[in-house]
Amino acid sequence: MYPIKNLVRSVKRKKDDKLKIITFCETEEKYNSLLAQTGHDFYLWNEGIESKWNELVENRPSNIYKLPNVSKNIYENYFDLVICHNRIEQYNISSALSESLHLPIVVIDHCGEKVLKPSPIFSNVTTPDIKLLYKRDFVVNVCTHPKLVKEWPHENKGSIVINTAVDTEKFQPANVEKSFSIVLDNFIPAPVAQFLSPLNKYSIISTDREDKTNLYNQGSVFINTWKNINIKLLEAMSCGTVPICIETPEITHVVKNKETGFIVKDIEEMVSLIDKIQNKEINIEQMSKNAREYIIKNHHIDLFINKWDQVFQLASNSFYSRGM
Repeated sequence: MYPIKNLVRSVKRKKDDKLKIITFCETEEKYNSLLAQTGHDFYLWNEGIESKWNELVENRPSNIYKLPNVSKNIYENYFDLVICHNRIEQYNISSALSESLHLPIVVIDHCGEKVLKPSPIFSNVTTPDIKLLYKRDFVVNVCTHPKLVKEWPHENKGSIVINTAVDTEKFQPANVEKSFSIVLDNFIPAPVAQFLSPLNKYSIISTDREDKTNLYNQGSVFINTWKNINIKLLEAMSCGTVPICIETPEITHVVKNKETGFIVKDIEEMVSLIDKIQNKEINIEQMSKNAREYIIKNHHIDLFINKWDQVFQLASNSFYSRGM
């Protein structure tokens, strides 16, 4: 009876009704928190995939719920939509949920086809079943940067670009006195930590802790440790904390070298650059302003919410259809 309940719901649902959306956590605490600002209700799937919410990364909003007893809750309640964040590890589960509950799917591509899941620099990326790349049993494919639409050419007609957002009122520059220090993501694999070990000579501020809002303002520069565009990088830029990034195709579409941050090729170049900034041989004041201006123009939370409203409206008008 549960598919019928969801089908009836899709017919009787009013335009302004809150949607009840099944989604996943798995390192997407920040993005899910941004989605929560759309006002809909989100339910974290926690069977068959790691889905623990890390409160140090982001506090869980009140409209994001855990499903403590999935087998019971999933069938006693109605739902409207499934959101998949990761084709490699979530798509098969999303597709199965879609089929069993008769729900439409929205797929978010946080990365391009060349980087198939959010990955630290120099990490190996799992090669997925090629069929996952061509699945079309979803309503729409959300790409988090215009570059990514080109990475998925077979889906251009079914894609919408929604830049990953930042709450620029929450993350803004603050006039605080500080000694020279660098902000560094403390959730990185051992090989990446080893690669970055020359940075240990500097004062380091870790990203994941309770005082999330102010930590970026306590640092002089932000060291990006990911191949793809990530929210911590954007939050730092919103605070005017200048990013230093290892060069990757996706990163260079956000961080313009010597304009909104620095692009380097290796750790030696990074250390040399940081030394020059620390010794005031390089002035980063204007670059700090440029970084924030770029975020306000391209990644403001209002733009994000407006575009996601379009996606949810499209999903609300859609019905489950089994893919090929």
